[in-house]
Amino acid sequence: VGDSHAPHFLRGVNAWAKTQNINVLFLSAPGCAVLSEDIHFSSRMEAIHDIGCDELTKYMYQSVLPDQHFKVVFIAQRFDLIIDGRSGNHHEKYMVLKTDDGKEIIDHEHYYFESLHKTIREFNQRGKEVILFLQVPIAGKIDNCRWQPRLFYKLGIDHRCQYDSAMIDQLQRREKQAVTAFSQKHDITYFNPMGVMTHPINEGKLLYTNA
Repeated sequence: VGDSHAPHFLRGVNAWAKTQNINVLFLSAPGCAVLSEDIHFSSRMEAIHDIGCDELTKYMYQSVLPDQHFKVVFIAQRFDLIIDGRSGNHHEKYMVLKTDDGKEIIDHEHYYFESLHKTIREFNQRGKEVILFLQVPIAGKIDNCRWQPRLFYKLGIDHRCQYDSAMIDQLQRREKQAVTAFSQKHDITYFNPMGVMTHPINEGKLLYTNA
């Protein structure tokens, strides 16, 4: 479950799940922070983000949370954008947390982590383990990867396409450290998939997605 970058990991999660005889349900919505249904989170990027996020959260809490068949929940999202509402060195806030009466939360980062902890506890209390993915890929020149990757694969040609790992690490370093510290403090399982998913092309298929 996660935002528009979460689908990138679906192929890998599905492959793992098949080896464990596990079924996978995938939920994502652009610009959506995975938080408890009573937390008010709003995106300033596009108004439609709030609608999709509300629908995702409602389904998650009404259908997934009470269903005992779901045992593990992976959360993948752009922490570099969600934790403080900004991205990188940008001063403008793209996302805000609000009180019940619609006022913006000033101490965004503290309130966000409190809200995330509350959300994870709710899943844990229903017998579900939560695993946080520390990073998601960002590829500004992804069009370089779209040109006939299947044909290249069939012909055995090395398709020149890779992540800008230095850019991703620089953009997400502070948030990766913050989520790691948060996870260790509260004994929450975390994993950095970018440590093993180093290439956006796999068997002729483009993994990268920003839905």
